[in-house]
Amino acid sequence: MKNHLNLMSEQARVRECVRTRLRQWSYSMVAVFSVLGVAGLLTWWPAYRESQHRMRLEAQYEPICLMKAENESLKKKIQQLHQDEKFILELSDKFPTLTMLGCVSRSVGNTGGQVFVEELAFEMQRRQANSQDSLATLTLEGLGVDRDAILQLTDLLQEAVPFASVQLEGASATEVNKHPMHTFTIECSF
Repeated sequence: MKNHLNLMSEQARVRECVRTRLRQWSYSMVAVFSVLGVAGLLTWWPAYRESQHRMRLEAQYEPICLMKAENESLKKKIQQLHQDEKFILELSDKFPTLTMLGCVSRSVGNTGGQVFVEELAFEMQRRQANSQDSLATLTLEGLGVDRDAILQLTDLLQEAVPFASVQLEGASATEVNKHPMHTFTIECSF
C-alpha cells in the first residue's frame, strides 16, 4: 500500500528525475576522473623524472660528441695536408727540391714556349731491399708544338746538373682545340 502521495506535475517530476540522475552521474564522473587523474599523475611523474635525468646526461655527453666530430674533421684535414705535401716531403728528404724544379722550369722556358708541362710525378725506388741507396725518377708529361721542340726539351734536361739520365718515353700526335700538338712523356732519373 502507498502511504505517500506525489502532487507534483508530470513536468516537475521529469525535471526532478533528470536532476537526480545528473547529480548521480556527475558524482560518478568526478570520482572516475579523480581516480584517472591520480593514476595518470603516478604514471607521468616517474617518466618525467627519467626524461629530465636523460636530458641532463645528454647535455653532459654533447660536448664529447662535438669534440669527437671536431677531432674527426681535424684528422681528415691532416691526412689531406699530408697527401698534398707528400711530393714536397719526399723531395726534401734527399734532394734540393727548388733546384730540381728550377732546372725543369728553366729547360721548359728555354724552348721558347714550344713545350708545356702538364704533370710532374716523383718516385723513389730502393735498389735493393736492405740497401739505403735509392733511385729517384721524375716523370714529365705534357704537350709540345712539334717533335723537335720535345727533343730540344729532352736535350736541355740532359744538360741540367741534377739529372743522371733523361729518356723520351713516348711522343704521339694529338689535336688540342683544332691545333696539331704532340703529347710526350719524359723520364729523368737521378
